[in-house]
Formats: sequence, structure tokens, C-alpha cells
Amino acid sequence: MNATEPAVLLVVGDLADWVGSSDAGLTAENIYFARLKEVTQEKLASVKPDIVVSRLFSKSFDALDIARQLRDLDYQGRYLAVTVPLPDQKVIVQEVNRIAPGLAFELLQLADPRDLSQI
Repeated sequence: MNATEPAVLLVVGDLADWVGSSDAGLTAENIYFARLKEVTQEKLASVKPDIVVSRLFSKSFDALDIARQLRDLDYQGRYLAVTVPLPDQKVIVQEVNRIAPGLAFELLQLADPRDLSQI
């Protein structure tokens, strides 16, 4: 990725979790969607994401599940978990960093966590 190219996002979760205020952004060529079970070595190699993105919590998994999956796949890139504003994000960041120290993990707190346009 360079300054003129948008980041390639691998968005993990059900598409329905992301449909919302920025529906137009869901068709961008730089955004790929996958369910957690579809995040494999092959998927990472084919998409070559600059950032893996998920909700902090979903119906079937949370950020810790994704962090473990990415750790097991030796992914060493950025992982961004999107959430509503939280009173204290430090505990969550510390736990993800403990589980998967090779990830560059961040929390992005948004009023509407479905809005991919703010990533």
C-alpha cells in the first residue's frame, strides 16, 4: 500500500453486521469479506490485506477468537476491531496483545460500528 492506494481490508464477520450507514463503501474493490472459518492461509495470501477488520463482538465470535486465528496463521499485520465507544479499552487491548503479541492490534470506537468509511 502506498499513499495513493486505499488500504486493502479483509473484513471478518457476517455481511449483515456491516450493512448500515456506509452501504456504498461495501462495494469498494479494496474490501473483502470472510466468515471466521474462511480466514485461512490461502485467504490471507490471495487478499494480501493491509488491515484485518472485525467487530469487537459478533453473534458467533469476538476479537479474541480472531486474534487467536490470526496468530495461528502467523499473520503479523494490523488487526482493527470496531466497537461502540467503551469506558476503558485498555483491558481489551492488553488481552489481545497477550494472546497474539505479533499483531498490531487497535480498537476503533465509532458511534456506528458498521461504518467502514471511517477506517
